[in-house]
Amino acid sequence: MRTTKNRLWLVAVLLFASNALYAQLSPLSDQRPALVLAVMVDQLRYDYLTRHGADFDGGLERLLEEGAVFTNANYEAAPTMTAVGHSTFLTGATPSVSGIAGNTWYSRAEAASVQSITDNSVTPFGTPNGASPHRLRVSTVGDELKQSGHGGKVYGVSLKDRSAILPAGRGADGAFWLVNGNFVSSSWYFPAMPAWATEFNDRKTADSFAGMEWMGGTLPATPGQELYRAIDSTPFADQLVLDFALHVLETEQLGKGDKTDLLAVSFSAMDYLGHGSGPNTPQMREMVLSVDKKIGELLSAAERQAGKGRVLLVFSADHGVAPVPEEQVAQQLSGGRFDGQAQRVAVQDALVAAFGAGEYILAASEVGYYFNYEEAAERGISRSAIEEVAAEALRRMPHVARVYTRTAL
Repeated sequence: MRTTKNRLWLVAVLLFASNALYAQLSPLSDQRPALVLAVMVDQLRYDYLTRHGADFDGGLERLLEEGAVFTNANYEAAPTMTAVGHSTFLTGATPSVSGIAGNTWYSRAEAASVQSITDNSVTPFGTPNGASPHRLRVSTVGDELKQSGHGGKVYGVSLKDRSAILPAGRGADGAFWLVNGNFVSSSWYFPAMPAWATEFNDRKTADSFAGMEWMGGTLPATPGQELYRAIDSTPFADQLVLDFALHVLETEQLGKGDKTDLLAVSFSAMDYLGHGSGPNTPQMREMVLSVDKKIGELLSAAERQAGKGRVLLVFSADHGVAPVPEEQVAQQLSGGRFDGQAQRVAVQDALVAAFGAGEYILAASEVGYYFNYEEAAERGISRSAIEEVAAEALRRMPHVARVYTRTAL
């Protein structure tokens, strides 16, 4: 660890499928930090730091210049995705331990596909769907701070529900995410939406972006769902998250008490942009530079409020992104798009051919299939047998490189 005249506690961790950056700047004293800023950027690839780093002048520049960089840190689970990365970020737990197996999965207990944060037992505030961290089985840093007696307030803020909820943890004082231009939450955290959050929503900040131009495109001119959807893949979405995070920081006076507060902030606009156009566009470069500035703004505001040398910044990413298939094909590289429904039909047909008529697939997820083991057992079919027939059907498909069954794992 190193010290500098700024006396800033600074930690950054970028965790992707294969690379990571970790930067730490130690304080001059042994005093506990007054405020922990836990910042995530959804889909930030490690190589964005080297490709665009010469143009950084904000928060990312500080991390790279004032810290140490480690490039061999990995997630211990695959595939990487938003809910998994955000649940691992402040728990250190893999999906088999945390209970967060993906963005969505099939719950045999509920006999339904569920999202990582769906919770019908809570009252939603400002959104039709209840959400909470009740599926998270482990504690976060914020939870541990509270249990130790040294923790103060804990909040999570993001464009996405899972990105706000999972890093903040089960004992958070609040988590807020964006729905139709407003920040929303649920009764998991409080009996009613805080007045200060409603006051922010009353400003209608999202509506102020109507008709705005960015990188050759123009947002819808009229406030409404079309505008709010279009905002998601622009830096304006991250600006909304930053503005609300700063509102939480100031209103809740984070970093001003005698205990350590924690504010988890996740910027998600990069993910929406990258899934549509990949990592190699001028728009993505501008998005990276925009994130650099926003992290710098957040850090500066935190230091002004809590004091220099009293802020600890942890920075991470949940996953990266590959080029879109069309770009790969244009460069005569392997790539393409597959038909998920056709693939499921092929697997089902193979199972019927092997074992007779029946509905063997309960659900498909982002990583594979959930089989009807009860029906298989009634027919005298073992789990390993049904898995292997399905696996062999998948192996015959040209786009499939490897297949792993539950039994084999």
